Amino acid sequence: MLVIGRCFKSFAFVLLITLLTVVHTADSFPELGLVNVALAADPKQPSGLQIDDDIDKLPIQVAAMREAILDAALRGDIDALVEPIQMNELKPDFGEVSAAEPIEDWRKLSVDGEGREILAILINILQSPYAVVRQGPDIENNKLYIWPYFAEVPINKLPPHLDIHLLRLIPREDYKIMKETGDYRYWRLAIGADGTWHSFYK
Repeated sequence: MLVIGRCFKSFAFVLLITLLTVVHTADSFPELGLVNVALAADPKQPSGLQIDDDIDKLPIQVAAMREAILDAALRGDIDALVEPIQMNELKPDFGEVSAAEPIEDWRKLSVDGEGREILAILINILQSPYAVVRQGPDIENNKLYIWPYFAEVPINKLPPHLDIHLLRLIPREDYKIMKETGDYRYWRLAIGADGTWHSFYK
């Protein structure tokens, strides 16, 4: 009887921890609803802009590309990013980084010299909430999914809890400039509704 009681207590404890983990995960960014309300009321913001942290709401193709990039980054080898890049018909827009030789350029940009800093940035932004914007006349396929969502919102109007999340993503030296201008000026990544990796640049 004593053994059964201990087993029950152990099971109850594991169940409680599991439930708390699920609740915490599902409610990681409760302020996003308030952000969406504020965006809808701001005439300066694009119509239809939405912020979300629910990966299950992503279209299958978008989720697949995000997962491919994230899996490559988690390997810790910058060369692994060749795989999701080659999933595209055209090379993504890498900004000032060479589209022909992005891997070598990322190595040079990284503080570690091996591209791991870039991989860490990719992991951080892809595990953050995302923005959904509409681009182009094709109603069925004109959505663009952008990480992190900070790239699409006024930085100087963030509530305190989301401001803390911003500070977790960006270098401290960039924070003051962003708050003064209201513009996000760090790495961003975009995937189209059809799963095309459109861009990744600073």
